[in-house]
Amino acid sequence: MAKPIVIHLYAGATDDRAQALAVVADIADSTKYEPVLRCLKSQRHASPYMEKYVMEALFKMGEGQFGLQRAKDRFKEMVDDPDRTTLYEGWGVGERGFGGGTTNHAWSGGGQIVLTEYLFGLKPLAPGYTTFLLQPQPAGLKSGKLTIPTVKGFITVSFNNDKQGFKLRLHIPKGCTAIVKLPKGHSIYVNKKIRANSEDDSETAGFVTFELNEGKHQVSRDLAI
Repeated sequence: MAKPIVIHLYAGATDDRAQALAVVADIADSTKYEPVLRCLKSQRHASPYMEKYVMEALFKMGEGQFGLQRAKDRFKEMVDDPDRTTLYEGWGVGERGFGGGTTNHAWSGGGQIVLTEYLFGLKPLAPGYTTFLLQPQPAGLKSGKLTIPTVKGFITVSFNNDKQGFKLRLHIPKGCTAIVKLPKGHSIYVNKKIRANSEDDSETAGFVTFELNEGKHQVSRDLAI
């Protein structure tokens, strides 16, 4: 006689790690963002490594400000450690750590990738950043500056974001092209000249999209984003 199949149903708290990965992998679309956000605001099972994906999911959902706040809360002990300038493998040292409990662990720095690719919006679209996307989400920050070394030279991005508007300065190395995407709805100026909106399509709906080539550029939008 065959043994009966026993199914054990999970009855614990909804896990923030799985929900974040569902957003990052596009398994959970925008119709699921509200319950996922509630989970990410209430559950904290993620390791320092997995916090990268939680933060990425929050930016992808348009919740960058909470993403920054959660990262500050979770990494506060490490950042405030008077004896160390590096990030732990787990959330604590010694018995409060795990996996060896090292205090200088590369996987805990994943948030820097999110800041580069989402807050500054800078992502490579071709090898060596010869073509790259620039789609910033300042997430409430008033200013920021980023420099990326490439085989073609340094890409430098800085922004100011306040009630008067959003101003972006960009240096593109020789032989590189930037694809810039900014929200529609207000006038956008490139090097002090107004830029016409691009046509909407399934990927760029709601955005002005344009190319910039090598050199220094100033881009401004008349309201903060």
